[in-house]
Amino acid sequence: MNRKAALGLIAIGFAATAVQPARAAPPAASATMTCQDFMSYDEVTRPRVVYWAQGVKHKGQPREAVVDIAETERLVPIVTEQCSMAPQSSFWKTLDASWMRLKADVEKHL
Repeated sequence: MNRKAALGLIAIGFAATAVQPARAAPPAASATMTCQDFMSYDEVTRPRVVYWAQGVKHKGQPREAVVDIAETERLVPIVTEQCSMAPQSSFWKTLDASWMRLKADVEKHL
């Protein structure tokens, strides 16, 4: 490949990455975050919000250095279902209740 073609491909690569839409950052830690706030995120961002929430649940400090991706992936649909049924409820309480529901389902299958 000649030099001009290589430089052109590199430029196209940079241009393609520059036009990707910015992803929404998780909201600031707030005790008043509602399910409606959670549901306002798209389906791609919701798992990230749950990862973030699991990480900062305790006084804004990380609880653990590692988030269990597999468990959290199973948690997201439960949180989404619960939040869609009660949009004015607290996201944090719904997250905790969904986590307990997931644990109960796992224990039932053991």
